[in-house]
Amino acid sequence: MRTKTVPNATVAGVCAILKPFAPDITPPRLIGAIKAYEPEDLPGGRSRLINTTKAAAQLGVSKFTVRRWAREGKIPVVTRNGRHHIRQRDLEQLLEGQEVA
Repeated sequence: MRTKTVPNATVAGVCAILKPFAPDITPPRLIGAIKAYEPEDLPGGRSRLINTTKAAAQLGVSKFTVRRWAREGKIPVVTRNGRHHIRQRDLEQLLEGQEVA
């Protein structure tokens, strides 16, 4: 994954926009917060999604069972380009026997 450098003017502009909501925001703090943000925290974080076949293997069931659970709402899925994926943390909760929200 390539990282891009954000121009200082852009960071300063974002800080100015956020100032009314976060008075203590500074460019270094903003950059630090962005770097500390985990991909898993992003909606449908790409690095933490697995396909239904891999999820089925980890759960010890068929991919058709995983798809049925998704249709029934027993496991939340993220759809990307018409394909269903499951968040790793949701799969881990299933493996631990916890309810998945």
